[in-house]
Amino acid sequence: MKFKKENNTRRYVWVDQYGIIGHAYPGGVEGGDSVCWNGHYKYFSEIDDGVSMRETFEVAFGGYVRHPHHHPIYNRFGSYYENAYMGVISRDQKTGVLLGLIAEKDRIGMLRLIANWALKGFLFSNNVVHNGVEPSETKFNLIKFFYNPEDKEKGIKRTNHYHIPGFTGPNMWQMALRGFGVFSWLFWPILFFLDLHILLDTGFENADTDDDSINYLGRLHVAKTIVPTPISWLAVKLLDKEELKQELATYWIGWRDNPGMYDIHAKAIDAL
Repeated sequence: MKFKKENNTRRYVWVDQYGIIGHAYPGGVEGGDSVCWNGHYKYFSEIDDGVSMRETFEVAFGGYVRHPHHHPIYNRFGSYYENAYMGVISRDQKTGVLLGLIAEKDRIGMLRLIANWALKGFLFSNNVVHNGVEPSETKFNLIKFFYNPEDKEKGIKRTNHYHIPGFTGPNMWQMALRGFGVFSWLFWPILFFLDLHILLDTGFENADTDDDSINYLGRLHVAKTIVPTPISWLAVKLLDKEELKQELATYWIGWRDNPGMYDIHAKAIDAL
C-alpha cells in the first residue's frame, strides 16, 4: 500500500506506514534513501515531523541505517548495520543525517555520530555493502574488493563482494563542526579552510548536469547559513541557482514523485 503525504501531516511527499519518507515503488514506498531524505525534510522545512533522527535511525552508538525496518527496503539492504566499518551509510546518506541532527539541535547525537566517524579516521563512510545486495550474501574478496572484472564484463553494477566505502572530506567535516550552535564560532579559522572544498564543489556543480545534487545543496546551505565564512559566501555568489533548481526538479518530480521535497529545496536556494 502507498501512503502519500496528503494523508499525513506533510505535503506532497511519499511516506511509508511508519511515517518515514521514501519514494513510490511497485507495491508500496521504498525506503533506501529514507534517512537522508528525512534529514533534508527536517532541516529545510523546519517542521518537527515527529521522526527523530537518533530515535528512528540510530541502531548502535553513532551508527545509522537507511531505514530501521527490513521490509520497506529491497533485499533488506537499507537496515543493515554490523559495526562502524560494516554498514550501508554512504557519504550522501551521512549528509542527510548531519542535516537532521543540526535541525534538531541534537548535540549529543552529533557527538555520538562523530565518535563513530572517528573510528574511520573521519575519512570514510561505512557503505561496504553494494546498494540492493542481500547483506548475508555479501562476501569479502580482497581482489574483487577493488576490482571485479566479471561484473564489469557483464555490465553489472551490483555485486555480492564488499566494496571500498565512500570517502568523506572537508565539505562534510565542516557540517559536523557547524552542528554545535554558537560554539561553532570557535572553529571559524578551521571552517575558513574547510569551505574551500565547498567552493570547489560549486565549480563542479555549475559544470555538471547530474540531477543528484540534493546533498551538495545541503552542505552548501549549512556552510553559508551557520557560521559563514568569506569562502562560503563566495561559493553561493558563484552558484548557478537556476541550473541547480532545474537539476533538483528532475530529481524530485521525476520517478521519485516527491514534489514537496522540490518545493522546500527550491525555496532554500532562493533564500541563499
